[in-house]
Amino acid sequence: TENDPEAWAELFRLFESADGSDESGISLDPDLARAASWGAALELYRAEPNSFRAAMPLSSLLLAHGMGEVAPLILEKALEQSDQTREASWALRFVLESIRQDEALGDLPAARRTFTHAQNLLRLSERAVYGGRVTPSSARLHFHMGMIEAGAGDLGRAKPQVERAVQLEPTADALRLLASIDRQRKDFKAALASLDRVVEITKGTGDAASQAESQ
Repeated sequence: TENDPEAWAELFRLFESADGSDESGISLDPDLARAASWGAALELYRAEPNSFRAAMPLSSLLLAHGMGEVAPLILEKALEQSDQTREASWALRFVLESIRQDEALGDLPAARRTFTHAQNLLRLSERAVYGGRVTPSSARLHFHMGMIEAGAGDLGRAKPQVERAVQLEPTADALRLLASIDRQRKDFKAALASLDRVVEITKGTGDAASQAESQ
């Protein structure tokens, strides 16, 4: 009656744990329990739209029902108010999982929409308050989206994503992919420059196999 967010959260947990048996303390038809957990998650979000505890249940259900591309917009509002590294990490793991789900279904346009909707979320995760401890990082998501675009043969879309990944986190994998893209685009000078950077990185890590491959 007071629209208490804690009450909605508790109600969501109750319905989410109902599996048709009475072991969880409530016996409900599974379909009815799923519908009730959706309703409770929605009301929790309406009662507390800027909190992470309200964004997480609704985002999880959106992904489960094939609507994951909407969730980054919900998580973005929650992350604006958060300085918790674990919350930023959860949000980016969620986006990565959503993109992977779209990729597995062969739905490249949906993966692109999800990534586009997550742009503000990625920028928020790069804030100094997290001290670079967010896992997966924004760079990792840019790299993954670049791999998807390169795999689809759209090098024009792939290159900016990989370049951003290299800018944020110059890893050997990202630089090798960038070199491959530049080679296919006939920009041999840029490709060789990326491979030179890979060699320098792998010398520092002592990875002889990667050095040989780059050479």
